[in-house]
Amino acid sequence: RLSLVPATNLLIYGSGPIALLFTLLARHAGVSRILVAGRRAGRLARLRAWGAESIDVSVTSLRAALRDATGGRGPDVIVDTTGDAGIAADVMDLVARGGVVLLFAGGPRESKLSIETARIHYDEVSLIGSFHYTPSDARHALDHLVAGTVPVDALVTAVRPLDDYAEVFDSLQRGEGMKTAFVP
Repeated sequence: RLSLVPATNLLIYGSGPIALLFTLLARHAGVSRILVAGRRAGRLARLRAWGAESIDVSVTSLRAALRDATGGRGPDVIVDTTGDAGIAADVMDLVARGGVVLLFAGGPRESKLSIETARIHYDEVSLIGSFHYTPSDARHALDHLVAGTVPVDALVTAVRPLDDYAEVFDSLQRGEGMKTAFVP
């Protein structure tokens, strides 16, 4: 399990719905600094509205932004929500000594990860993954929805008729909105 405490400097890489969920839960846990890195301006704006500081990696150096935000130390925890092995390798170089990198999003089976083993051994960086959930996890998620910790309207940004599915998928591919609820 990943533990987030108020003093944590957290970086969430990605700007989609999973990044938003991590932002909301980290905010609820009282995490002092939530940074989100991504390329979609509209989604980054939505994440800022929910308490994250955003870094648009298409126009800003992530390394420089993190150096400034953490006083050169790096984030204590980095969560990759993209599933991109290249990003996973890059963030291993950005996490603080003693920090944790969580590969939350799955990558293709054939993808490989090349990392500097000294980060794990000498810097005591932990690399962890997440794949499955238990009935207890599902109950915990439902409790957050019922309590309003995770407001549904933060995630569901549009309600559209089922006939609009092609247009909806095109807009989501462009990074517009988060999730769309279809009504028959």
